[in-house]
Amino acid sequence: MIFQNKKILLVGLGGFKKGSGVSAAEFLASRGANLTITDLKKERELATNLAVLKKYKDIKYILGEHHESNFAQAEWVVRNPDVPPSSPFLTIARQKNIPIDNDITLFFREYGVERVIGVTGTRGKSTTTALIHAMAQQQFKQAKLGGNIGESPLRFLAAAQKHQAPVVLELSNFQLSDLDTIKMSPHVAVWTNLYPDHLNKYPSMKEYQADKMKIFKYQKAGDAAVINWDNEITKKIGQQLQKRGPAGRKVLFFSLKKKPHDGAYLKNGWFVMVEDKKEIKVCPITATKLLGEHNLSNTLAAICASRGYGVSLPAIAKAIKTFAGVPNRLEFIREIRGVKFYNDCTATSPQATIAALQSFPAKKIILITGGNSKGSPLGEMAKLIKNKTKIVILMPGKVNEELKKMLGKNKEIYEVENLKLAAQTAWGFAEKGDVVLLSPGLTWLPRQNEFARGEEFKKIIKKIRE
Repeated sequence: MIFQNKKILLVGLGGFKKGSGVSAAEFLASRGANLTITDLKKERELATNLAVLKKYKDIKYILGEHHESNFAQAEWVVRNPDVPPSSPFLTIARQKNIPIDNDITLFFREYGVERVIGVTGTRGKSTTTALIHAMAQQQFKQAKLGGNIGESPLRFLAAAQKHQAPVVLELSNFQLSDLDTIKMSPHVAVWTNLYPDHLNKYPSMKEYQADKMKIFKYQKAGDAAVINWDNEITKKIGQQLQKRGPAGRKVLFFSLKKKPHDGAYLKNGWFVMVEDKKEIKVCPITATKLLGEHNLSNTLAAICASRGYGVSLPAIAKAIKTFAGVPNRLEFIREIRGVKFYNDCTATSPQATIAALQSFPAKKIILITGGNSKGSPLGEMAKLIKNKTKIVILMPGKVNEELKKMLGKNKEIYEVENLKLAAQTAWGFAEKGDVVLLSPGLTWLPRQNEFARGEEFKKIIKKIRE
């Protein structure tokens, strides 16, 4: 086994029980690695995941700090994707030609990529990934779902190997960053769109885009690239892929507006697949349960990816009709006295909140937002908030003053200290026909991962008495 007795440094244990860090730790420890875990967080902050690893007695820990010597002397470095590729400690490893992996590249090393569908994008990737999985499951019952959507694929590696199942993975730019180490890309690779994001961790859009590009970089003949025609950046990239890619790779475009040579688009109220210049109706647009124009685009992307893998059109149509969405993405919680509550807590970029706001009638939205920017421009989101919302409720954050100035003195704004007060304030002002929408478009302080935030919000709303 390639990990046996290897001196491996795992950087960042993470906070999710099924997440990248702890899953990689279990994977490596179970394979006999000489494992050291280093994390800037202290023991009490990592208590949950440390408890999971108690059964592995030989793991060494360096918590609350990093030591440069560990990075220089390791044979292998495995990083939690939350550790930015630009970290000076990782630079030390690169200078020593030490390979850097993450949980996704470890999975690819063991499973290969021939049965992998990977999805990336600034927004829409979670819904697209989950919908592709639902489509695949109609035909391949053992199809697996993982990645940035909440569960590391290392956790189901054995089951996937046993059933030779298709694996559908949401892949962040930080996870894609290390594909250069293994020179592998998914068999079917999907790029939903590109907008400014994570510019607090990248020097510019150029570097952010370069990491996204790696989802296609190592594809081979017989693979498929699925890309958005309606996004100017991805459209140009798709056109480049057609000219420069490996012979025999398919490039499939999806569009809300234009018929592609190969791919999927909308026509006369139908999702339509174009294959070998032939148009095939998949199912009516009215069949989907998903809200918003952005989800029509996500559905088209999923159709292309599933066809690229070999899923039948009847299986695809059935999944579209039954798929109810993804938790924490425009998730309907409940209706109380004519007021509908939606949880869109994973909207941590302005474009995600813009898409959410466009899904509801103007002046009927009470929006819960506020927090910190990841370096993304806020102007477009602020303009839509100003025009579409009835009331804005701000959680604590560094950009709130800037956001208030953009919204102007006439916008009704309330600042609160926590999520419970935000929900109570929203309910206090809500009237029949209104929508209470948790969709930050930002990250919050104190730091709380978006999934925990969503669960807290749902519990608060479910306790409201009618």
